[in-house]
Amino acid sequence: MNRIFTAGLEGEIHAYNIELKDVCKNEDMVHTGDILDLLPIPEMGYIASAGMDKKIALWYMDTLKLKHVFSLGHQHGVHTLDWYADMKMILSAGLDHDIYLWNP
Repeated sequence: MNRIFTAGLEGEIHAYNIELKDVCKNEDMVHTGDILDLLPIPEMGYIASAGMDKKIALWYMDTLKLKHVFSLGHQHGVHTLDWYADMKMILSAGLDHDIYLWNP
């Protein structure tokens, strides 16, 4: 993977292609606030984003097209994502002090 992913204010995700010196961004504005974490999952071809809006979004890594939104669970913003490879699950930790597992 020769890409660098960034995110931040206003729900935008950018993918910078190092070799082509190109940038693309997500077209679907899922997050309504700051994105606090990005989690590349190269073995599945996804990147997950977590936001202050309590949502986790799953994107196709090569196009940044939206695959799925997980919005039922956290009561406050989601600040950390991790990949639980043994179970092929996304782990999220929120400002509500809860941890959830999500099936991508």
